Amino acid sequence: MTRWLNGSTVVIEGILDVAGSFSISGTTVISGALTIAGQTGITGPLTIQGVTDITGQLNVTGPTALDGDTTISGKLDVTGPMATKGTLSVEGVTTLKNDLNVTTGGKINAGQTTIEPNGKATFGDVVIDPNTIYMIQAPGGNMVSGTSDQISLSSSSSSSVSLDSARAELNHNGAAVRVETAQTTVTNRLKVGNLPTAPDGSSPNLWVDANGVLHRIS
Repeated sequence: MTRWLNGSTVVIEGILDVAGSFSISGTTVISGALTIAGQTGITGPLTIQGVTDITGQLNVTGPTALDGDTTISGKLDVTGPMATKGTLSVEGVTTLKNDLNVTTGGKINAGQTTIEPNGKATFGDVVIDPNTIYMIQAPGGNMVSGTSDQISLSSSSSSSVSLDSARAELNHNGAAVRVETAQTTVTNRLKVGNLPTAPDGSSPNLWVDANGVLHRIS
């Protein structure tokens, strides 16, 4: 056994070969280059305060915590699940080759466009919401869907088109054209333009009864 007392200085100017186990229990300071060619195991805490360059492969099998800024200039492949709980900023082009799933509580925001997991989408002043009867809402009007065979398109104040299993109706300020299976009803004057002129001496062949029903006179 060789022992140096506290405060002693040992200088080795040549090569130091250690063939067996080499244990250091105190503080070790290495100011020059350190090259380790074989396998190295570190079981305790390791603190590195300077720059660390790793040119070979780095495998980390346990939990890894990075508290400072991390810059990756090469390709980053993540083959397992990855969770990002903080803010993720992507400044370059992003390509998705698989599904993008947004769950409850998350949204996709792009300027004035917002897409929510429940199907609601907002494009500025236009809202598409399949969860309400107002499927499309816009400043100029909306599209309403009720039962399985009912839909209508309405302007903001004056006109509408309604379609369902019983009728198709065009309405403008109270005047309407309603098409039903049995009849077609016009609630205002009916004007037909650009009709050909009948020959002189022709007899009238149309007649309107007290109920407003138009008949043809044979």
